[in-house]
Amino acid sequence: MGTSLPRLTAPVRGRRSSGFTILELLILMVVLGIAASFGIPSYFARPDVTLKSAAELLASDLREVGGRAAVYRQELWLRFDEDGGGYSATDRSGQVLISPYGAGAYVRRYDFDAVFRGVTIEALEPATPRSVTFDPTGTVSRSIAVTIGYKGETRVVTLAAQSGLVTVGEGPGH
Repeated sequence: MGTSLPRLTAPVRGRRSSGFTILELLILMVVLGIAASFGIPSYFARPDVTLKSAAELLASDLREVGGRAAVYRQELWLRFDEDGGGYSATDRSGQVLISPYGAGAYVRRYDFDAVFRGVTIEALEPATPRSVTFDPTGTVSRSIAVTIGYKGETRVVTLAAQSGLVTVGEGPGH
């Protein structure tokens, strides 16, 4: 008595299995890539998105530098560039601080960052000095207001003396 092997049949023509072919998936990926290449830059070119992101980054950096001054018990500075193009955080010797979270140096140059290109620091109150000094307890002796602008709109980031409260609000040009 012999054993018979199951008979393999050829697929029936005209019957389509469910799923996508590799070609269909490649076409979809190309279409999505093209849509993203146009959509993402235009999303970030919106003044409200760009300004909100720039203001939140400055507020976060102010909090980080103040906290770092308190933790390491040393004076630290956030220095604003004369041309209004950005800022950096430094120690007493002028050495730029490096983020302990792996985010790199605390240097922001809006003209070199594609997301923030066109953003400027329009005003500081008070105007001089062009820096914020955090004492070894992480506090500042004077309040500061930084007005950031982009395409005719502004946001104001404030840092309150003593309390260190950082707030972000809409500027008069909004």
